[in-house]
Amino acid sequence: MKRVSFLFLALALFWGLFSIPVSVRAQDVDYTIEQYQVEVRMDRARRYVVTETIDVRFPSERQGIYRDLPLFGGEEDYNLHDISVEGAQYQLEPGGETLRIRIGTPGEYVTGMQRYVIRYTMDHAADGDSSYDHAYINLLGQGWECSIQRFSAAVQLPERPVRYQVFSGREGETGNPYILAADYGTLITLESKEALAPGTAVTLHGYLEEGAFDQAPQVLSPLTVLKADAIVTLNRDRSYRVDRELDLELSEPREGVLVPFSPQGEEKTWILDVEGEGMDYDAEYGAAFLHTAMATGQQRFALSYTVDQELDRNRQMDYADLWLFSGTAEAGAMSGTLRVHLPEIPNEYRAFSRTEDGVDRELAAKMDENGALTVALEQLPAGALIGVRVVYPEGFFTRPASAGNWIALVAATALLVLFLVLYLLLGRERPLLPVPQPFPPKELNSAEAGYLIHFSCSPDDIASLILQWAEEGHLTMADIGEDGFLLTRGAPLDDGHRGYEHTLYDALFALGDEAAGTVTDEQLKEKFYPSVADAQKAVAGEFTGEHRLEDRSAGRWSTLLALLAALFLSVGPLLGCLKRDPAFSLFGILPLVAGLLALWFSAQLYNSWHKMERHRRRLWSGLLGLFYLAFAGIQVFLMTSQGELSPAIAVGYTLVGVLCLALHPFIRRRSVYGRRLMEELLGLRLYLTQTDESSLFTMAREHPGYFYRLLPYAMVLGLEETLGRRFEGILTEPPIWYQRQNWNTMSAIWMVHYMNRSMGRMTQTMVSAPAPQGGGSGGFTGGGFSGGGFTGGGSGGGGGGAW
Repeated sequence: MKRVSFLFLALALFWGLFSIPVSVRAQDVDYTIEQYQVEVRMDRARRYVVTETIDVRFPSERQGIYRDLPLFGGEEDYNLHDISVEGAQYQLEPGGETLRIRIGTPGEYVTGMQRYVIRYTMDHAADGDSSYDHAYINLLGQGWECSIQRFSAAVQLPERPVRYQVFSGREGETGNPYILAADYGTLITLESKEALAPGTAVTLHGYLEEGAFDQAPQVLSPLTVLKADAIVTLNRDRSYRVDRELDLELSEPREGVLVPFSPQGEEKTWILDVEGEGMDYDAEYGAAFLHTAMATGQQRFALSYTVDQELDRNRQMDYADLWLFSGTAEAGAMSGTLRVHLPEIPNEYRAFSRTEDGVDRELAAKMDENGALTVALEQLPAGALIGVRVVYPEGFFTRPASAGNWIALVAATALLVLFLVLYLLLGRERPLLPVPQPFPPKELNSAEAGYLIHFSCSPDDIASLILQWAEEGHLTMADIGEDGFLLTRGAPLDDGHRGYEHTLYDALFALGDEAAGTVTDEQLKEKFYPSVADAQKAVAGEFTGEHRLEDRSAGRWSTLLALLAALFLSVGPLLGCLKRDPAFSLFGILPLVAGLLALWFSAQLYNSWHKMERHRRRLWSGLLGLFYLAFAGIQVFLMTSQGELSPAIAVGYTLVGVLCLALHPFIRRRSVYGRRLMEELLGLRLYLTQTDESSLFTMAREHPGYFYRLLPYAMVLGLEETLGRRFEGILTEPPIWYQRQNWNTMSAIWMVHYMNRSMGRMTQTMVSAPAPQGGGSGGFTGGGFSGGGFTGGGSGGGGGGAW
C-alpha cells in the first residue's frame, strides 16, 4: 500500500511540475488575432501568390509580431521568394527549416488594433502524378500561439477542381470540424465556424484535371524506373509468389533504393521467403533495400517473395487479391508487364491501379486459355498499387493442416496422457486404515497435527500450543474483563519440546512483565505476530527429509507437470507463427507469465482451501475460474491470430494446458511416514466420535486431565464441540490453569465454549500487526500525396507570435 500511495504521489508531482510551464506560457499570451484573411492565386506554372492580412489586438505594449514560413513542404519542396510586409518595418531571419519575418521596429511599442499585410510567392515543380494535378497548401499553420477569432481564405485556381478537401484541427488530423468551404468555379472560399484555438491549422487539397498546371517546370528525378516486369503465381492455398525485375536509372550517386512489398487487402497477409541479390529485406517495414553502391546509370535487380493470406469461409465465394507496388517508394514504373499465372480460369477477374488517395483506375488485362492473365503497365505514378482480383466458386482455395496444427495436437495429447497417468498412479491416495486409539500421535504436538492434516500451519494451530503448555503446567490463563486475557509463566519447557516451542514460549513472556512472569493481551498486540510467523515456518521445517509428509516422487512429478504446462502454454503462440511471422514469438512471454501466475494462484488456493468458509471458497473459485477463462481467451487469440492454427486445435490445446495447471496440485500423496501419522490421528478421531461413553468415563478417571490433553488436538481437528458433547456429564471440574471470574455452570460444553472464545481472542491478538503508516494520494487524468491529405500536409503554413 505504501508503494502504491508513493507511486501516485510521485506521478502527481511529476504531472504537476511538467504542467507548470504550459500554464505559465498560456497566461503570457495576452493578445489575440481578431481576423486572419488569406488570398491565394495559383497560375498554370504552379506558382502560389499569397497575401495574408492579419489584424492583431494588443492589450499591452508589444513591438509587433513575427511570422514563421516553412522552407519545405509537408509533401513536396518549393521555392519561397518575393517576401514583403505592409504596415510596419520588417526583417528576415533565416533559421534552418523556417524563415522568420520579424515585423515591427525594435524599441517601439504598440497597443490596440494593428494590421499587418504579408505577401510571398511559392514556386512548385510538376507534381509527378499522372492522375491529377494537385493544389496542396496550408492556409493557416499550426504554429500560432494565440487564438484567432475569425479566419477566412479565398483560393483562385487556374481551372475548376474535380474535387477538393479541407482539413482543420491539430497537425496530422484528417477531419474538418472548424471550417465552412464553398466553391464558385475556379474560386474556393473558406471561413471559420468559430474562434480557432492556438495550434489549429487549416489545409486545402485540390484535385485538378491533369494538365491544369501544364506550365509547371519538370524536375529531373534522381531515380527513374525504366521498366518493372513481374510474374505472379497464385496457388490453391491462396498464397502467391511474386518474381520481379526492375530496371532503374540513377542520375546521382546513392546508397540504395527502397522497394515496398506491403500488400493491401481485407485479410491478414504475410511476406515470406524473400530472395534476391544485392538487397536486404526489412520485415518490420515490409520493404527491400536495393544496394546501388553509389553508382549512376542503369541497374537491374531481380527479387522474389511469397505473400501468404489466410482463408475465410464466411462468404459465398472464394477470391484472391494480388497486390504489388508499381515501382519503388520514390518513382513509378514508366512501363512494364504483369503476368499472373492462375491455377484455373476464374469466374471473374479485374486489374486496376490505385493511387495513394484511394482512386482506382482500370488496367487492360487479357486472359489466355491456360489461365494466364497479362496486364500492361504504363506511366504509373510513384506509390501506386497494382491490384488483381480473381473470383472462384466457394471452397476453391484449400490448405492442408500446417505443421503447427500437428505439433499442437501431438503435444496436447502427450501432456493430457501424462496428466492422466500421473493422476492414476500418484494422484489417488491409497485408502487410510485408521484404528481407534485414545491418544494423539506421540511424535506430534497440536500445531504439527494441524500441519499434518492441511499441509500448512495456521495461526490457530500455533495458538493451540498455549492450551497444550497450560495442561502440561508451563503457564496459566485468566480472562480479564470481556475481551482481555492474562498469561502467567509456569514451569519451563523441558527438552521434550521442539526448539521453536522454546523460542515461541520465551518470546511470549519477553513482551510482558518479566519480573512477574506475566503477559497481557495489550502487551502482545501488534508485537507478537513476527514470532507466530516464525513458528509457522518452523513447524513446516519439521517435516523434511525422512519426516516428509508427502511422497517425494509425487511432489516432483506434480512440479514437473506444472512447469511443463506453463511451458506448453507459452509455446502455443509460437506454433501459430512457425511459417508466417517468427517475430510474433515475442508474445509468447505473455502466456508464460500468465501461466506461472495461474500456477501460483491455483497452488495457493489449493493449500488454503481447508481454511476457507464456504462462501469464500465459492468467491475464490469463481475468481480463479474467471482468471482461467480470460487467460484461455487470450491464449486462443494469440495462437490463431496469425491464421496458421485451427481454432478447434487452439481451443483444445489451451484447455489441456489450463487443465494441467489447475489440477496439478492433486498429483500428490502422503509418504509412508505421513500415512502412519495420519492413520494415528484419524484413529483418535474415530475414538472420539465412535467409542461408547463408558470407555470415555474410564479414560477420564484413569488419566486425570484427559479432556484437556485432547482439547488442543480436537481444535485442530475441528472436533472441539464433539469433544464437549461426548464429555458432558463426565467433566465436572475446571482446569487449575484456567481462571474465570464467573463460572455459571461447569460442564464440558461450556468449557469448550469458553475455550473457543478465549482462543479466538488470543489468536486475533497474537497475529495482529500495526496498520501501515504514510499515505498521500495523487494521480493524473489520465513523396506523393498520401491518403488524400491531412492537416498541415501542404505547402506553406508555419505560425507566428508576438514580440
